[in-house]
Amino acid sequence: MPQTRLANEKSEKADSQVKEKRDKTAYDQLVGNTPMIKLGNLSKLLKRHIYLKIESANPSGSGKDRAVQAMLDDFESQGLLKPGMHVVEGSSGSTGIALAYQCRARGYRLHIVMPDDQAEEKRNLLRTLGATVHITQNCAISNKEHYVHKAKKLAEELGGVFINQFENLSNMQVHYKVTGPEILQQIKRLVRKDASIQQQNRRRAIIQSSKHQSISAMMQQPTTLPLDAFVMSSGTGGTIAGISTFLKEVSPEIQVVLADPHGSSLCSKVNYNVCYTKQQAERTLRRHRYDSIVEGVGLDRVTANFDTAHIDLAYQLPDQELLDLARWIMKHEGLMVGSSTALNLATTLRHSLTLPEDSVLVTMGCDQASRHLSRFWNPEYVGRYQLVWRPEDEINHSIIERIMADQQARMKST
Repeated sequence: MPQTRLANEKSEKADSQVKEKRDKTAYDQLVGNTPMIKLGNLSKLLKRHIYLKIESANPSGSGKDRAVQAMLDDFESQGLLKPGMHVVEGSSGSTGIALAYQCRARGYRLHIVMPDDQAEEKRNLLRTLGATVHITQNCAISNKEHYVHKAKKLAEELGGVFINQFENLSNMQVHYKVTGPEILQQIKRLVRKDASIQQQNRRRAIIQSSKHQSISAMMQQPTTLPLDAFVMSSGTGGTIAGISTFLKEVSPEIQVVLADPHGSSLCSKVNYNVCYTKQQAERTLRRHRYDSIVEGVGLDRVTANFDTAHIDLAYQLPDQELLDLARWIMKHEGLMVGSSTALNLATTLRHSLTLPEDSVLVTMGCDQASRHLSRFWNPEYVGRYQLVWRPEDEINHSIIERIMADQQARMKST
């Protein structure tokens, strides 16, 4: 009898711990289910339907909330994280900020190792949220002073947990299990409501699945999505890997396109299967390789997350084009976007022209523009990089028309 009572007590304690783990903070409940909108004026000019998923509507202001929540949950479920422990990560900003919010709520002491070329707004926010910020010189991953290497070393010194967002596959898995299905449900609903698409009678049959239908059930239904292309940049590779894997399993016809900044090696990896860019010449091997004002995306290596992605082709576009388009979007769509979102939109614009009229494309709004005020949205700062901050009266449809003309010329020459 005593043994039975002891077993029952242990069982009740275990059940209590499971229940405790399932309790979600207010912050947790706000992660995901971000809105998707149509960029009406841009769509009209392009004669294609451009949709933007607003990941900046997550509570920390970026889509990194999803991966951070998943990675912390996994460490906790393995018993590797307990309140009071040190959590360490190397981050250019958004992942660190998402960690700062969630670690504070869960009782962890957070350390972020950040390269010195990121906007001051990010550092200030991290410190306000209680994180200890370690700034290191930006350099190539081959350098032992790279922020990821320093974060790993710091975690070992503190006896803490190294999140390792680049190689941690919990990152891509949450986008496969959650973000991809969200996109499917949203584009299905939006296309149904879009009279201009219905009138053209261009869209194919839509997957007939309920809101709570399982992923496997969705994929078993033989039909084609009302989606022609998904466009996304890559930081860790987790988002584009998870979403592309899901979408390709649902419909292999959907094109997945990488938006890559200058100086990153991933464009070459996708298009030529060679992870190389001219900035990787031996004489500059230990220097920073990116030649762009875009923050948070682009890599000089293939991560474990990116290696699982299913990408058809990649583009690299000049910073001036991204800056001009971002300002056009603000003036004509009423949205102020950050540099990585501008890269996504510029790539979506160009790729849309390779598809028939009335095609449907989805891309991601990565983070809040307020994190880019001192750099991407600062005329003085961009001027240091020989970029032109055009007068307001030049932020008109001619910007879009020039990009369209250039893309059409490129298509004719190939």
